[in-house]
Amino acid sequence: MVGPYQLAKTIGAGSMGKVKVALDIRTNKRPASHASCGFLQPRERFTTKDRERRENKDIRIVREVAINRLLHHPNICVLHDVIVHPNHYYIFQELVSGGQMLDYIISHGRL
Repeated sequence: MVGPYQLAKTIGAGSMGKVKVALDIRTNKRPASHASCGFLQPRERFTTKDRERRENKDIRIVREVAINRLLHHPNICVLHDVIVHPNHYYIFQELVSGGQMLDYIISHGRL
């Protein structure tokens, strides 16, 4: 459980973390959860390079959330919630089936 969300199976993974199916127990809806990789050790134990990588990743995550909160369009996934834990960011978005858009474009050509 992460807040009011029950996390289920992993449906994808990438450079920003894993994507899991989640259930919002308040509404019984299934947003996807993008769970970012966490701070595996205290930052003071990171090398300078590792600390910079982690900070750059944090900036990308915050930027993604900020942009998503500004966008309201039927063709863009809805951002439901963001929960920050000491070791992870959890970004709960609308669950969209059908695979990755990049895979679709590669197999079918441009939209």
